[in-house]
Amino acid sequence: MKLPSRRALLLVVGGSALLTTGYMLGGCAVLADVSEGRREYEAGWRSGTVSKVESAGALPSRQHWATDCRASEPAASAQQPYALVEYYRHHSRWSRIVPVPSGMSLAAGDLVRVNVKRCDSAIKPLTSTERSARGVIVVQAAARSQ
Repeated sequence: MKLPSRRALLLVVGGSALLTTGYMLGGCAVLADVSEGRREYEAGWRSGTVSKVESAGALPSRQHWATDCRASEPAASAQQPYALVEYYRHHSRWSRIVPVPSGMSLAAGDLVRVNVKRCDSAIKPLTSTERSARGVIVVQAAARSQ
């Protein structure tokens, strides 16, 4: 039986080392994405769906299932637009009423990121990457609950 040449062994060992290094670097990239998502979550950001966009006076008064940013901004104009955003937390649906920043156009059904810890700058649209990664889950979960 002929043993493999030294050159063949070096190619096999070198190729294995390259594959291992590639997997390790790829794993680091995945861990970076996960830790970024964790930082956002800890800062209060959640994926959600806009249910209504109306003036502050037109939305219903605070209900037991909604946290309401209108209370923290008593000087807000009655015509200031606010969005009722639904999001999921621990498999339960929660809602939050947040002010819509000037220049932002929202409609019912839009996918957004909502901050559940603060009221200033508490809403932003999902990026296309977030929409493909997280938005589909939000829409599917909302459809199941109805």
